[in-house]
Amino acid sequence: MRAINHHIVTGLTVWALTGTLGYGLLAAAAANLPDWIDRYRHRKEGEEEKTEKRSHRQIGHWFVPWLMVLLLSGAILYRRIVFWDPGYLWTTLVHNPDKLPILLNVVVLLALVALSGLLHIVEDAVCGTVPDYRLRKRRWGKRLFRVNSAKEHTLVCVYSIGLLVLCMALRRGLF
Repeated sequence: MRAINHHIVTGLTVWALTGTLGYGLLAAAAANLPDWIDRYRHRKEGEEEKTEKRSHRQIGHWFVPWLMVLLLSGAILYRRIVFWDPGYLWTTLVHNPDKLPILLNVVVLLALVALSGLLHIVEDAVCGTVPDYRLRKRRWGKRLFRVNSAKEHTLVCVYSIGLLVLCMALRRGLF
């Protein structure tokens, strides 16, 4: 999908799921992070621009790290804290509760970034293939439309309008 369509679909989806416009804007801002990771990796390795298209949707589009960050942040947010550093968490949560809101805000931000990365991968899977859980073995996805085609832009418009109408109907109590 085009970058602008990733921003629109991810931002509206997160806004609809959370009901908070700020979360939707933060997720929309991080919507192209998997593409940025792939681009940075290839620039760092000194590869030329020609190989960028061929190597698109590789390590940055692997859903496993994004899912792990989302599950870990969800565990922290729902008070089922995974104690990777018990001393720091005990000190923060018990002896210095003033820092607790800062910790929770960072965790919410990580959860939004991970969710926007996962949504980006799903959005790319409907217009091509992305790596599966084994990263190098197989790929999954279905090409329903070409990138930057009229069909892509039409589907994004229909999805956006439908989601906005559904959210407004739910908020007004019509369902």
